This record gives sequence, C-alpha cells and structure tokens, in this order.
Amino acid sequence: MVTKRLVALAGASAFLALSTALGSAASAASPYEVLDLEINEAPGSAVVQDSSGAGHDGQVGSHVALSGSSAFFDRHSPTEGIYYGADHLITIPDAADGSLDPGAGNFSVAIRYRTKEKFGNVIQKGQATTVGGQVKFQQPKGKMTCMFKTPAGTATAGSGTTPLNDNAWHLVVCDRTPTSVTMYVDGQRTGKVNHGTGTLDNKKPWTIGGKLDCDPASGAGADSCDYFSGDIDFVRMSRRLLGPDGTGGTTTGGDTTAPAVTSTSPAADSSGASRTGNVTATFSEPVKGTSGTTMVLRKASTNAQFGGVVTYDSATNTAVLDPNVTLPAGTTFNVTLSNSITDMAGNTLPRTTWSFTTGG
Repeated sequence: MVTKRLVALAGASAFLALSTALGSAASAASPYEVLDLEINEAPGSAVVQDSSGAGHDGQVGSHVALSGSSAFFDRHSPTEGIYYGADHLITIPDAADGSLDPGAGNFSVAIRYRTKEKFGNVIQKGQATTVGGQVKFQQPKGKMTCMFKTPAGTATAGSGTTPLNDNAWHLVVCDRTPTSVTMYVDGQRTGKVNHGTGTLDNKKPWTIGGKLDCDPASGAGADSCDYFSGDIDFVRMSRRLLGPDGTGGTTTGGDTTAPAVTSTSPAADSSGASRTGNVTATFSEPVKGTSGTTMVLRKASTNAQFGGVVTYDSATNTAVLDPNVTLPAGTTFNVTLSNSITDMAGNTLPRTTWSFTTGG
C-alpha cells in the first residue's frame, strides 16, 4: 500500500490549482462549508471523512464497499423483505448546532452517482412523518427527484423525462431557496418548482443509500426499504446555491477541456520496471472516478488482468495502483485508464493506454 505524503508546497499548489479551476481566489472559502464527502477512503474504512472542515464524518455500513474513489451499495430488491438498517448506509449524525439542516434559507446538495436500477432512496434526512421536515432524493423509474418538505409546504424538482439509470456517472445538484427548489443534471436545469418550504430542522441523521427506519413487510408502500443500489462518488452540501456545476459557478462558458494524463510511472515504453513497485498516472487537473475498474493492469501477451488496490491522491492529482502480487520478470504490461474518469466539470478523460516491461 502507498502512504500519501503531503508536503506544504504540494498542498498549496493543489489548492491553488483547484481554486483556479473553480474561478475563485485561493483565499476564498470552500463552497462546501456544510459537508464535503469525497468518499476516496481505502477499502475497509469504517469512516468517510468530511473535508469541508465542519467535522461531519460519515459512518460506513458493512454492506457498503469503498474502492478508494467511490462507494458501492449492493442490490436489494424492494420485494426482498429484509431490513438492513445502517448496514446498507453511510450515516452522517445530526449536528447539534443545526448546521446540517436547511433551516429557512438557501441550502444545496450535490451528488455524483451511477446506477442501473430504476428504484432506490439515494440520500435523505428525515422521513415522511419526521418532526421538523424531510429532505429526500429518490429515483422512481430511474428518474431522480429531490424533495424538501415541512408542515409549511413541500417542493419537489426532478430530472425530467430521461431516466438516469443508464449506469453512467451523473452530477445531480438540488438548490433550495425559501421560495423554490431547482434541480440540475450534468450542468443542465431539468426542473424547478416555485413553492415555499418553511423551516426545515429535524434531529435525524443524513443517510446515504436509503432510509434508516423502514418496514420491509410494507412492500412498495411509503415505509418500504427501498435501498439504493449503485455507486456514489461524492456528496456535498452548502448554504450557498451550488448551481449547475455544483460549485456555485456555471457550466455555460465554463470548463470544457478534457483532463489528460501528464506523466506515468513506470514511464511509457520503459523497461526494467520494478516488479514490486506501484503503477501511477498523474492528471492535468483534479479528477473523479479512479478505481480498480477504471485503472486496469494487464499482461500484454495474454490480456490477463493483475488485480490491486487503486487509490487517488488529491494533493497531486495522481491515481496509484498497488498490485496485489509481485509482477513476473521480463514481462510486458499494459495499463488502461477508461473514459469513466472525468474532471470536476464532467469532462471525460480519453481512454488512455501505455506499456512497460518489468526487469529481471
């Protein structure tokens, strides 16, 4: 395994590059001052860290598989009739200071996810009868909706007529104001409802992957355990309106440049590579979606895959593949990065492949 080494200069450079990409000065406050779960922890981690600085870390259930760049939630049919509770969820406890509640003002939630299923509660705070109201993202028939609900009013915006359960990554942003709720999907506004939703403040946790309290015996009813199945890349929350690109900026006239690989180790077409070393790829900008399925090492002569753990170092924009075996000597390998890797604006990395040969 690789231990991340963060030096002050590298950290400052990475922060400046990211701030520039977001069109703001390096000294500006993060737009994700409420919650920023990047979900890039190593497999087996029990906690996903909140990088907003607010300390709202998430507890990882035993059914949730971390890959180093995202979280996978396994499939449970709505008719299965089994209650899994927190085992199927990432749970963020309620904040005593109310910072995780929308209150009466602006509140935005941004998530990046993919699924092939047409059902599932994706993320929520509170449930139908919760005192203080409810926020809920769900995808009936594969179409995402976000709802803000209190006794004073309910407003729900949706992803439109096109289902999102195509197993491709989608960025969904829901902006709530005192008088409206707006949804954006992949940079485009797909729905807006002008309606007040009062003051939303409950004592329930945020749950990612479904609801905490449910009755599997109720089938498809309101209390059924409609667990989400698929991958979630990040979850971010803010009291600023995050807008189409999920940063408070805009996709119109914004970043349309695809990320690129700027360096690799071992270098392309090199020989004498270490048989026990890591394989790395450094990108031209911050990216998302690096995992064991998007960064693959194969023996060139047979196309046999060599497994390993893939992690992402956000300080250096580098994906690291740590092979789980010692590589054979004098053997040529191909490394492939798939086009499921994107930058923060959703621009796709061109499929990239390079080769190297191990030493004796």
